[in-house]
Amino acid sequence: ECGGTPMHTPSGMKLPVLVAEKGAAWTRLVVHGRAAHGSTPIMGDNALVKASEIVRRIARYRPLADIHDTWRGYVAAMEFDEELTRVLLDPVALGEWAAHHPDRGFAADCHACTHITLSPNVLRADGKTNTIPASVELEVDIRTLPGQTDDDVRRLLHELIGDDLIGSVEIHPMHEEWLATASPIDSPLYRSIEKASATVYPEARCVPAITPGGTDARFYRREGATSYGYGLFSRELSYEDYVAMFHAANERCDVHSLALMEQLWSDIAVDLLA
Repeated sequence: ECGGTPMHTPSGMKLPVLVAEKGAAWTRLVVHGRAAHGSTPIMGDNALVKASEIVRRIARYRPLADIHDTWRGYVAAMEFDEELTRVLLDPVALGEWAAHHPDRGFAADCHACTHITLSPNVLRADGKTNTIPASVELEVDIRTLPGQTDDDVRRLLHELIGDDLIGSVEIHPMHEEWLATASPIDSPLYRSIEKASATVYPEARCVPAITPGGTDARFYRREGATSYGYGLFSRELSYEDYVAMFHAANERCDVHSLALMEQLWSDIAVDLLA
């Protein structure tokens, strides 16, 4: 993921260790209407038009930031300047700041780590160009914060879809409940990460952080194992570069970073097993 990306603050370089991650509640919405010939649109009830309105309602949702304990601890450990710290702990100011901050990678990460996010990404309609669709499937990527459940997501979707359209919509979870998870930082593994990182970046300090994405760490945590998201990245790509690359154009890792990670993981293994 992007744990171990060097971040510069007024108090020095920090290396985020992803000790927690958001949950997910991917959802398929099936929107129903009535089919008809495209040449006589008033005979039908266009499910695609309804789905488009639902997409618009979801996209305009602007909740306040949730300043949860994991986020509060991250902001404190990063030791940002006083003004930025104030903004990042303000449920009202954070969203507006993130929308306009020039460092889009950092801003997007701060926003995602403090908000439930809903991203309507896939739309499928039946029929042909000359057929008004009777049903449409809309897939929404929903990422939840610590403490939020699938029941919370369903209630929110009901609210956003609205009483006027909810009767035409089926809501289907796309997977089992996938809650936000975290691992403790008082562990031999965390201390080994700190020790191994110091050989490459002696001036830096490891900081526990949450990631907005999903990783295999949730499976290990479910079985009681301590799991972190961490590599060790070079200074050749910025934090914004890393955030922008995920599932996007030119997703990559520079060769120098690969070498640093090999050294890191080897050092951690030796330290833990010696």
